Amino acid sequence: MDNSHEINPLFIFKLLGAKQLKLKFSNLSINTKHKYNEEFNIEKIKKISVSKGILFDNLTISLKNTNIEFKRLTRNQSSYLQFKIKNLKLINTAIDDISELLNYDKYINNKLIVSWVAKYKDILKELNIYAAKKNILNIDELKVLKFYRNHENIIKDLNNKFIDNELIKFKTLFDKIEDNPLSIQQRKSIVTDEDSTLVVAGAGTGKTSTVVGKVSYLIKKNEIDSKEILVLAYGKDAAVEVKERVKDKVKLDVTSKTFHSLGRAIVQEFDAAKNKLSDAATSPFVLHNLIADILRVMIKDEKCRKLIINFISYHRYPAKYLDQFNSETNYFEYLRKHEPETLKGDLVKSFEELLIADWLYLNGVYYEYEYPYEHKTSSLKRNQYRPDFYLGDGKYLEHFGIGKDGKTAPQINSQTYNASIVWKRSLHKEHNTTLIETYSWERQEGTILQNLEKKLKEIGIDIKPNDPEIIKEIFERSSINKKIVSLISDFLGIYKEGQYTIDEISSNLSHIDVTERERYKIFIELFDEVFKRYQKYLKDRQELDFADFIARATYLINNKNIKINFKRVIVDEYQDISRGRYKFLKSLIENQKDCRIMCVGDDWQSIYGFNGSDINFTFNFEKVFGKTERIDLDKSFRFTQPILDVSSRFIQKNPLQLKKIISARPSKLKKAIEIIESDFGNQNYLYDIFKLIDSERPKDKKWHVVILGRYNRHEKEIPEDLSKKYKSLKIEFMSIHKSKGLGADVIVILKLETGKFGFPGTMENDPIMNLVRAEEQTYANAEERRVFYVALTRAKEKVFLCTNSFFPSDFINELKSDEYPEIEYAGTTVNKILLACPNCTDGRLYLKYPKRVDGYAWVCSLYPYCDGKAKFCKKCKKLPGIDRNSCLDPMCETS
Repeated sequence: MDNSHEINPLFIFKLLGAKQLKLKFSNLSINTKHKYNEEFNIEKIKKISVSKGILFDNLTISLKNTNIEFKRLTRNQSSYLQFKIKNLKLINTAIDDISELLNYDKYINNKLIVSWVAKYKDILKELNIYAAKKNILNIDELKVLKFYRNHENIIKDLNNKFIDNELIKFKTLFDKIEDNPLSIQQRKSIVTDEDSTLVVAGAGTGKTSTVVGKVSYLIKKNEIDSKEILVLAYGKDAAVEVKERVKDKVKLDVTSKTFHSLGRAIVQEFDAAKNKLSDAATSPFVLHNLIADILRVMIKDEKCRKLIINFISYHRYPAKYLDQFNSETNYFEYLRKHEPETLKGDLVKSFEELLIADWLYLNGVYYEYEYPYEHKTSSLKRNQYRPDFYLGDGKYLEHFGIGKDGKTAPQINSQTYNASIVWKRSLHKEHNTTLIETYSWERQEGTILQNLEKKLKEIGIDIKPNDPEIIKEIFERSSINKKIVSLISDFLGIYKEGQYTIDEISSNLSHIDVTERERYKIFIELFDEVFKRYQKYLKDRQELDFADFIARATYLINNKNIKINFKRVIVDEYQDISRGRYKFLKSLIENQKDCRIMCVGDDWQSIYGFNGSDINFTFNFEKVFGKTERIDLDKSFRFTQPILDVSSRFIQKNPLQLKKIISARPSKLKKAIEIIESDFGNQNYLYDIFKLIDSERPKDKKWHVVILGRYNRHEKEIPEDLSKKYKSLKIEFMSIHKSKGLGADVIVILKLETGKFGFPGTMENDPIMNLVRAEEQTYANAEERRVFYVALTRAKEKVFLCTNSFFPSDFINELKSDEYPEIEYAGTTVNKILLACPNCTDGRLYLKYPKRVDGYAWVCSLYPYCDGKAKFCKKCKKLPGIDRNSCLDPMCETS
């Protein structure tokens, strides 16, 4: 570096005697012509002295044998000269670093720039100050400042040139690494080498090929050793597949592991001993039995017994009451999701009845639920009277849903309801039977159980609380046992994997509705006791579970200076990342010098929220991992354009999903997606569908057909002889979750209907799980839409959507709209008004017993909470009849 610099004083200062400051720089030497031609090396300076006057400074530089004086310097000249002497060496280095960056033959990652800025932050701050003053900085300093101010665009241009060159340089590799050449976006994602790279890969866009391509490229490039590359997959099979495909391409081994197996290897290396994986980690059956055994032992401890009985008796359901809903129908639907069953085993019609029934049972009070009244009341117009609880010996208990003023919930006809109360009271009085009553207002005031005990004693019924035989019987009831054990084991899995603490989840109770908070508190206290014993069980047996491998490895990396030698970490199926895996991944990156990650995933296919995955780590990728390059894979290699258009349009209805544009090959079929609507109860519709599939199959090809169910239970709907009947079709059933990552020529999706086991699924998860599960998006059925997207995009050629004419799911109703012209639909939907339940009006009648020609074949969809029912119309014999002489269909001319 050799340049000159002049700093001229302002004209007014020049008149007062200020001189021009002429400097010439060469390496670490400064030549000045301020008064005489003098030169000095900054490293030989002993001292700098400044004498400040009113207008000017006198500056003296003391060398070993001489002094150099600068007199009558303006303040700007003086401060700049001091700055320059102090920072000349650093400025020279900055110029050299910039030159090296501008001629860099690698991808310039953000850490490199952050490091450069950190190194020169002090002089950059001062340069910014001097830049506000005209003609102070010299050419080198201006170069440094210009680079700093424009480095983002400069680096972006350099990296784009690097990417273009790499695409040419490694074209042969990218053309031949897979059976088909990689797409341009796949290639760009592979050569991009930012600190963090997020590859957003829609279904069928070649995620695994991109992962294999990235590893092969890094090895071929030969800048890092193959041992410094880590691939993390979610399943053992996926990890093995990547390892084998890479070895086949480049003849070298790379570390390809699941998160758990990597964690286990780190822990074993630190402990210098092999770890025993607990059977409870690999077998849900063993885990459930272990939790059950722990609870049985806890029963012997008085404090724990009270906790267990309290939770089972009053909190095993997320109880809600009619007054908390805006309609009776919504309440019925909530009951249908949870189906409250008493400790005795009765299915009751409200959570208030459940509360009473369980209290009676726990206190040794004999009862029969809805047992027929001992005197005949039935007629052609009225069913036999069934009081809520028969207590024996002519004694009955009725629970009335009224307030102190006798009013019902707004959605109930108060006049009709109170008339029924009067009738029941009169009936008991007439037949001299004993009736005691409980009321909703007592439950609201928290006095219902105390009042009930008093009323029972008044009619001579003894209370026998804490009967050990009853407690024993509760634990022998499989339904009760299964419910509490399943909740605890599900909670435990996510709790441990997410590395939560009891204090952390307890602190989150403030946002829980005050009416439900007690249930959460009891559960946390109970879970804490179970968890301590579970942990002791593992410790005593010297075993670990999967969560231990991840949590302990994370701790060791962060706190024990574990040496991890990975320069590149590649994560497959990143959208399934959970809190614990994220912490583990973060520790791997932050505890190594310049370790970079590439995460490949698709937020549209994030369907494991129930198992602890957190889609927010994808949505907020740059927030959690820092500077990020996002690259979208834009070409699907699996399915055709109609399937792509429908699935993409459907999933992006949720505005919170990441937007992406993908293309696919054209379809050879006229109908790529068909809605097949069958009559409710038709068990033979699959034969018709497979006849269609076989007719459209290319005659020289055997098509692979996968039947998908939202739940495994749907497999039983498949006729056993289907495969024998269509031998040119390879037919198999899978749950949608199991099918993820796979493809088939044709996909048949079952049960796109409303109902408990329909699709979208309405199986209710206990809200307690929300203490450890990621908060889901507010968009309705957000995860269920992603599950449906996964189902749609398994098909290479065609999709059949199976529904019924009476209860099509919300997804089917949406897909029938004009917004999806690609979908073929030839059926006719039954007018829902024609199926309105005559009892509750909001429920819908469905054909539950199609063979009951003369009986009550139609039942309300909200049964058993609504007793609405109907027979076939005598004339049309297709729809329900209102009575003997009229049909629900006004077009049916009954007489």
